[in-house]
Amino acid sequence: MRTTAPAIAPRSPGERTRRHYVLDGRTTLGPPLTPGLYLVATPIGNLRDITVRSLEVLAAVDLIACEDTRVTRKLLERYGIATPLTSYHEHNAAQARPKLLARLAEGAAIALVSGILYMASRTTTRPGVEAAAVPVFYNRAEDATPFPVTLDPATFKRADVRQAYQTAKEIPGVLAQQPCYCYCQRKGHRSLLDCFKSDHAVSCNICIKESLLAGQMHREGKSPQEIRAAIIQGRWATVETSSQ
Repeated sequence: MRTTAPAIAPRSPGERTRRHYVLDGRTTLGPPLTPGLYLVATPIGNLRDITVRSLEVLAAVDLIACEDTRVTRKLLERYGIATPLTSYHEHNAAQARPKLLARLAEGAAIALVSGILYMASRTTTRPGVEAAAVPVFYNRAEDATPFPVTLDPATFKRADVRQAYQTAKEIPGVLAQQPCYCYCQRKGHRSLLDCFKSDHAVSCNICIKESLLAGQMHREGKSPQEIRAAIIQGRWATVETSSQ
């Protein structure tokens, strides 16, 4: 089973390899995709239960991350998809996650496939199992508009919490392009910015630290991409908060 992701050169949607899928005897090219992470629900049991949209994404991305490459390869072979696979699961996540995030930051399009997502789409749950452990984010600020309304920073007593929420209020386009390591996608969040549309971030030092780091780097003139790289590298963990 492969444990390291194949090398991917950053490419624009127009330059990305157009792979195909085969459905009911018809060969169809996958559509051009913008860079980013695509969560794909894959069927458990009957391979014909997969959606056409899922096939399009699997054929069009640069790389597919999956829990078991042997199982996912059977699905790809069934539909004639030749996209490279890499293993991603709870036992190798600490090593694999930074590599996947680095690829995303470079402009790759990656699919994270999960049978758990398929079960969730059928309103079936498995408590304690994460559907997607890779933080997600918008690759471009315009893809996130309209931005979610954040809570009023003055609402909070802690100075660092107020500052973090103020950052989200002032530069939503920057925070929308950042991943969040608190696994808030389980709440339907699509980026760090979503953590500040409610009081979710108040009790989460990860959200606060990432926002404070983003605000500091923005004031230093750093780009959203440079801020993202710093967050992926874990620099937020060194940010001090008043709760420490």
